Amino acid sequence: MLDNNQSNCLFVLVAASAVGKGTLVNKLCEEGLWNKANKYSTRDYREEKDKTIEKDDIIPFDTEKIDDLSDHNPVDKQKKIKIREVRMNKLIKICGGGKGIVYYRNGNIYGICIDEIIEGLKKSHLSVVISDFKVIEELKKKERLKGRIKVMYLASTIDERELLKRYKSRQKTEFLPNAERTIKTISQIQNMSSILLSAGRLKYLTKIEETLPLLNEEWNQYVPYFDTIKTRATNIRMLYNRYVDNIALVDYVILNFYGLEYMYRQARNILKNIQPKREISNPPIFMVCAARASGKATLMEVIGDMGEVHGNIVITNKFAAYRRRYPTDGRDGMISLGLNNNDFKSAMEEKLKCKINEEDIWDWGFKKREQKYAVCHKEIQQNIQNSKAQIFISNMNEIENAKKYYSNNIVILYLHATHATETRKHIESKFKFELEEEIRKNHIEYSEEKVKEEFINNKEIQELYMRKITDNENEIIEVHDEFCKHNINIDHILLNTGTREDLVEQMNNLINYYTYKR
Repeated sequence: MLDNNQSNCLFVLVAASAVGKGTLVNKLCEEGLWNKANKYSTRDYREEKDKTIEKDDIIPFDTEKIDDLSDHNPVDKQKKIKIREVRMNKLIKICGGGKGIVYYRNGNIYGICIDEIIEGLKKSHLSVVISDFKVIEELKKKERLKGRIKVMYLASTIDERELLKRYKSRQKTEFLPNAERTIKTISQIQNMSSILLSAGRLKYLTKIEETLPLLNEEWNQYVPYFDTIKTRATNIRMLYNRYVDNIALVDYVILNFYGLEYMYRQARNILKNIQPKREISNPPIFMVCAARASGKATLMEVIGDMGEVHGNIVITNKFAAYRRRYPTDGRDGMISLGLNNNDFKSAMEEKLKCKINEEDIWDWGFKKREQKYAVCHKEIQQNIQNSKAQIFISNMNEIENAKKYYSNNIVILYLHATHATETRKHIESKFKFELEEEIRKNHIEYSEEKVKEEFINNKEIQELYMRKITDNENEIIEVHDEFCKHNINIDHILLNTGTREDLVEQMNNLINYYTYKR
């Protein structure tokens, strides 16, 4: 550990606009866990008009408002140029000439002073918002800050339905339509919907293509904050793409998906339990932890494809006791022993074609589940000897064992689904399939139509269906709660937006980081 004078860190927050970064920074300032680092800019200082508006994170040079001045009025334009010039000179004096970092973003110049940061770190942790990974890389190269910069990415939902709920809740926005505008808009929407219906019947796809944007535009004009929601979703997605490219540069990820307190708990745990960065030897062993319906099967299928194409990673076989067999078993590394079998030793010997002792078996379970799982130490060690990166899925309660067994090679990943609506759909689809399979098995004489009818109309089946969904959602909440406790021991977060390409990019970047580029 560093001594008291060297133990404080500069936390660099990377976040899109309106995802809660100001709220998080201010909350932890109030709790005395960090202070804001001085940041300067040529832009206007944003006044805090009410409690729903986040406090600005820059030190103001003046009280002027150049954004209120017109570019078309010669007097205003000249005044604007003069104010900006004065601000620029002040910023250069504080941060320029190698004294700090100066960078351009969204039409303005920003800067921070290294001397001021060093002085601030003598008293406490500091935080600063810089959503530019190239600037962060430049900052990390500063010798005086070596080992003292922690990059914290604030991830938020890109589900526009969730963003809409959050926006209306925080901004206290109510949908109070004007009666005359309502009649006109509904009439236009009905007309366009009629065109879409006719085009659909006649299969005129070009007409549908022409009409859908008009329908969307009309609705956006009627409810102006819809454009705001779309803009926010776009900004979050753009920064998320940069996160994918720079995943190895990020030390911590804060998941802002389930309310402010959930976000605060993660950040508090990080600041109160800062861990030294571990050195990982090549080849890496990736152990993935995740909740249900987060995309584990998709991830492992992606890894399987990557391994076949590039030969840069293999899936460690995972054996499952008391578990039914599924069509995807094998491809994702899962080997199910069957509902009544827990003989890991025999299954491993059959699969791996070697003698297995009890001490070769690393097994674990999950809360409230009968199933048990295991991987084989012999297989893991053989992959290490063959210099092969490998991956398997476990749970957060096994992190301590993982670091005990393979302290030099283990890399802990947490897979998080960013789309709540799609997660719910996945759970519903899975249990609908399973219960319909049970109906088919018990009533082989039923037609497909009759099977679906029985699923919908049978009260007991529907009660079981809803109970399974509720139990799964409760288990997901429990896993998210566990994440708040274990986040300091997780090396990287994989964010699953529902596209395979995103998972491929994140895993490719991590494999390259731990095997080739360090």
